[in-house]
Amino acid sequence: MPLTSDDGYFVPDEADVRASIVKVAQGNMGTDIDTSAGSPLGQMITAWASMLYDVELHAQDVYDSAFTDLATGISLDRKGSNVGIQRNLAQPAQVNMHIIGQSGYLVDEGTEFLTDNGDSFKTSEDVQIGDDGTVDVIAYSDDAASYTNVDANTIVNQSNPVDEITSINNPEAAYGGVDLETDFDFRQRIKANNKSRPGPTDEGLQTAILNVPGVTGVSLQDNRTNQVDQYGNPAFSMHFFVSGGNPQEVGQAIADNLAGGAMTVGSQEYHYDILGSDVEIHFDSAETVPIKFKITLTASGGYNEDAIKQAVGDFLDDFDMGKTIILNRLYQYIYDLIGVEEITDIEASTDGVNYSTSNIQLKQNQLGSTSDDAIEVIVNE
Repeated sequence: MPLTSDDGYFVPDEADVRASIVKVAQGNMGTDIDTSAGSPLGQMITAWASMLYDVELHAQDVYDSAFTDLATGISLDRKGSNVGIQRNLAQPAQVNMHIIGQSGYLVDEGTEFLTDNGDSFKTSEDVQIGDDGTVDVIAYSDDAASYTNVDANTIVNQSNPVDEITSINNPEAAYGGVDLETDFDFRQRIKANNKSRPGPTDEGLQTAILNVPGVTGVSLQDNRTNQVDQYGNPAFSMHFFVSGGNPQEVGQAIADNLAGGAMTVGSQEYHYDILGSDVEIHFDSAETVPIKFKITLTASGGYNEDAIKQAVGDFLDDFDMGKTIILNRLYQYIYDLIGVEEITDIEASTDGVNYSTSNIQLKQNQLGSTSDDAIEVIVNE
């Protein structure tokens, strides 16, 4: 099938492919031949049309794989290798476990602790309970996924209880658990790396942080003046706000790319040895703003509420930290879905009480988020 200036690699539907074969057959054998679906020749033409249609679909996929916006799977992985990055693999979460028990008792490596939901974490090394009856140890989740980033004070159960351990707890939330990077997220990183490679520039530092597994957003307040800026950042300082990722790895990415002598600020502090020198890195975690939606629409056959909720999530992914969330853009995401006939209203709320059709302005350190439970779909009769 031809390449067109409007559609790129154009593939007609299967009925049109069959019609073109019928036309060729009649041109060679006469217009009076029987090409109806029930005739022997018609059945053969139907089979040929189906095979040719499948070949054309595969050819279209090959054509599309040349473009970052259209490539998927392994083809997208190869596009990433062109700019020196790889798809982030799934990773387990890690957490600091505080154990109370009998002094001198040895807690073996691989000892399993659980949340009430059954999420499993296993200790990373052998540790001995100290004279004060406590010991801390790093534990890793059994599964590699983002859901393993459990809240603080939730890992409280022993898988195989022993009398020598009286209680366990995680004083802080688990972190670092990451799902296999989706095509959408990987595609965004490829674009960021095409725009600016990791390095000491503002854009390069943000790209370096985005390349850390699990990071979903980053913004920078760069004060290049010799005075304290409007946000309270000191003169000639850089203030990063980062959503997701392992904090140690985020700090390492900044340290590896930061220009010599540059100062970072923030509540989180890490130290790294860079070419024999101690580099002190500061940054802050981004604030996540939960957003609830009410969507009123008229639907017909094929309507799928889960697809609408997925569309809302995809819509939010398009707005980086600090941007204005423009609700009107959500209409097109939903109208593209099968079964949606008319959208009556789209409202959003950041407090779960007051809903509005107004846009939502995020602060520079804020990132919008939602969940399936926070999206209410109202279908008109």
